[in-house]
Amino acid sequence: MTTSLLPVLVACTGTTTGDSGTEPVDSADTGTVVAPWFFDPVVFVIEETWAATDGTDLTDFSLADGTLRPASLTLTFLTEAWFTAGDPAEQCTWVGTPTVTGLDDRGDDSIWTGFELSVALDETDCADWDRDTWTDGVPTTALESAAWWTGYGPLEELQNLVRVQYQDHGLEWNDWLPHVFAQSFELTLDDQATVVKTGPVLAYGLDDGVLDEDTLLTTDVALPLGVLHGTALFAFELEKLPR
Repeated sequence: MTTSLLPVLVACTGTTTGDSGTEPVDSADTGTVVAPWFFDPVVFVIEETWAATDGTDLTDFSLADGTLRPASLTLTFLTEAWFTAGDPAEQCTWVGTPTVTGLDDRGDDSIWTGFELSVALDETDCADWDRDTWTDGVPTTALESAAWWTGYGPLEELQNLVRVQYQDHGLEWNDWLPHVFAQSFELTLDDQATVVKTGPVLAYGLDDGVLDEDTLLTTDVALPLGVLHGTALFAFELEKLPR
């Protein structure tokens, strides 16, 4: 299952911004430019993660056609207008490549395996936006310089939310329950480092380094060794990004 939903964990605040931020404003429809029009995101989503793992590293893997699929961390930024109009122009994406710098379960019994990460920008379609908190417009520098952490463990309190998500897609939850677990990230929340569970993960088998999409791994006590695919469950206020 690769479909990702964007339910909102936090309320959106601020004014509706219109389109994606590349055109000037003409409030009277006269052709007169009266102010710059910025892309103004209010939330971000840890949209998707991919990585192969042997339990001590997160690495790339190969697809059946021989294409190399790198480990990746995808963030999506959404404006308030995205929630009111659903306009694809009201979002942009930042994709980074994570590198494991150490193992750390944060002393949390609910974390099977935790990874300290550095994340390097791979690609982004985010334009500059009018945010005083980001000196470079988009938070590329902040994301790349941040100390990231991710961990994997049982669903626990997320189980009911994930169950509804799967059922809304017409899936039989009891068939999927043995295969679904949770991914956590350490984010800066209220100026404190806080571990937050962000969404469900499925693990697929590896055959000589090649993704086996027909083999879903079962887990209930430890991180499965294979290809990990995490998807979004929550959105967070932009100000809660790591810095």
